[in-house]
Amino acid sequence: MISKRGFLHVLILVLFIFQISNVFATWQETLEEQFDIVDTFDDIEDWSGGTGYHHDIETMPKKVDGSASIWHYYTNDNTAVDDWIKNHGEEYTWRQTGKSLCINYNNFVGGIDGYGPSRLGTYFGDGVTGKSGYEKINFFYMIKFHEGFFNYVEDSDDEFEYIGVVKFFDICSGFSNSGLWGIQEENNLVCDGSNGINCGPAPSGGSCKKEYGLNFHIFNVAGGGLSYAKQIYFKDGPTIALDKDSCYSYERSEQTGGKDSDRFIDGENGRIDGFYKNNEWFGVEVVLDIGTVDTYNGRLDFYIYNSSGTEVGHIFRENILGKAHFDHYYNKIVLGGNRFGAGYHEDAGDSDENRWYADDFIIDNERIAPTYFALLNDEPICLNGQTKDCSTGLNGICESGNATCVNEKWSECEQNIFSSTEICGNDIDEDCDGADLGCECVHEAELEPCDGVISKDELKDYIVGFINGDVGIKKLIEAINIWKNE
Repeated sequence: MISKRGFLHVLILVLFIFQISNVFATWQETLEEQFDIVDTFDDIEDWSGGTGYHHDIETMPKKVDGSASIWHYYTNDNTAVDDWIKNHGEEYTWRQTGKSLCINYNNFVGGIDGYGPSRLGTYFGDGVTGKSGYEKINFFYMIKFHEGFFNYVEDSDDEFEYIGVVKFFDICSGFSNSGLWGIQEENNLVCDGSNGINCGPAPSGGSCKKEYGLNFHIFNVAGGGLSYAKQIYFKDGPTIALDKDSCYSYERSEQTGGKDSDRFIDGENGRIDGFYKNNEWFGVEVVLDIGTVDTYNGRLDFYIYNSSGTEVGHIFRENILGKAHFDHYYNKIVLGGNRFGAGYHEDAGDSDENRWYADDFIIDNERIAPTYFALLNDEPICLNGQTKDCSTGLNGICESGNATCVNEKWSECEQNIFSSTEICGNDIDEDCDGADLGCECVHEAELEPCDGVISKDELKDYIVGFINGDVGIKKLIEAINIWKNE
């Protein structure tokens, strides 16, 4: 039997080990305590893949313990010549330690390739339906361009040649797995390329059915040339589902005013050319509220941070149409894409360098960057006793919650509004079942028909109402026309 002194020694040893384990928590573990989805790449085995399009989980990056990572999809055009996830040296590894991801485009006009995938994506739905993931998503990561990625005008050190198409990342909604948009019945409604636009070659309709879906955002890097000679910035291609009668395709949202994309630049606000010139890392956080179907009530916020965590840019768009025709959530993010130099006055010499680097990839349902940089700089996340609104992750009114700052960290989100009896037709989900109860259609002579249909008996009610003076002649004529056209 252990003595009191022996027990005390064991207890001290256990407490010491516990304290040490907390002091030496990895950066990955520190971030995982705060956010929903995290990859610092530090816990990933050095990795490269094959050529082509890949969704097989066995070909994806794996953790050093052999378990699956968060990644579900990648594309690559040329044979790997080096590991794509690894320690890329102090210059191209954020925090000068651990590992980072290299994205390496095939520019279609030559250049360096084989050092990274052209795309790497993650899917975070439930694997069953497109209505899974985040109605409001927060996405953050750190970025650095390889020297030579952008070309200066000859004899200039601050003016850039025109930048073609550089797809940087996309945020998509409605996927039921990394390579299938919607459930199969919805996917079958997508144009296949022979009878629609923008959906890739027949018969696959690949870009709609597999890559982007129908309601999504593509974020590109742009700038240079005559109009923006000294500026580099992001721009958004907000895209929504388009009903083409026989099938569904997609089109640019009216958010762009009919243009191909929306430039995220307003004077100095939104510029990222300084980071490239100074060979610096910088952070980006996107906050997207998808809103409700066919309603202009979504919102986009795009934040830019320097390496110290100072916010240096914020562009926002209000009252945007986030989803048309299909009631889905955001559940797929892909880094990278294509770089099209051909047709933009680029040749092989202009596009030798096509690499950029990503680190500390984070997804959450709350703002990320302020907490992230507080952790990075060893600062308090919050002050004890502070409270903030938060999302419980539940449906309807039950989503509302509060968190409290305890020991300079936010507590779990506690629900503060609870389910109640559903009220029909008010666009509010009171019973928290994920849908608003529709009201039963009841015809009354003095009202417009609520289902657009008037029966013979209902028309009689309109006539009686007219005779009694309760229904005007205009409403009676409208009712007769509706009845005649049935």
